[in-house]
Amino acid sequence: MEKLKKLRPMKNKEINDLYDYGYKIVQNKDFFKFSLDSILLADFVKINPKDKELLDLCTGNAPLPIILSNKIQNITAIEIQKCIYDMALESIKINKINNIKIINDNLKNLKNYFPGNNFDIITCNPPYFKYQNNSIINENIVKSIARHEITTTIEEIIEISSHLLKSKGRLYL
Repeated sequence: MEKLKKLRPMKNKEINDLYDYGYKIVQNKDFFKFSLDSILLADFVKINPKDKELLDLCTGNAPLPIILSNKIQNITAIEIQKCIYDMALESIKINKINNIKIINDNLKNLKNYFPGNNFDIITCNPPYFKYQNNSIINENIVKSIARHEITTTIEEIIEISSHLLKSKGRLYL
């Protein structure tokens, strides 16, 4: 985790189009780029007129919040990796989006920010590989954390979502 705190390079930063949504997104070719998963998940989310609050877990460089920003009133996102969080903030600024708040912390700490029963919708494009001591992972810690359950597990995502979703709220993975 110490490596994670020290890693903040922006030398290979680039600004790309966010598919065909009319937005720009800051990425770093040494890390990872948003994938089709993010686009598909954003298109899958159904937002009703009564929905006001959305939380995006494991937000990365914030493709989901940016895509959904014109469909819901308030978006909160959380990203553990400072270097990725910084890119998300820059993307939000470039796109002049005012209804997204990003937290740089571990999602396990969200109970410190919210008492519970806060969100109509929670989205998450989670790490998709289990992590064990004998797992083969990428040497790039940023990529490893994004792809493997190193800092969070699917069970933790479901547990925190259960706590933070309003009655009849929805979780999209």
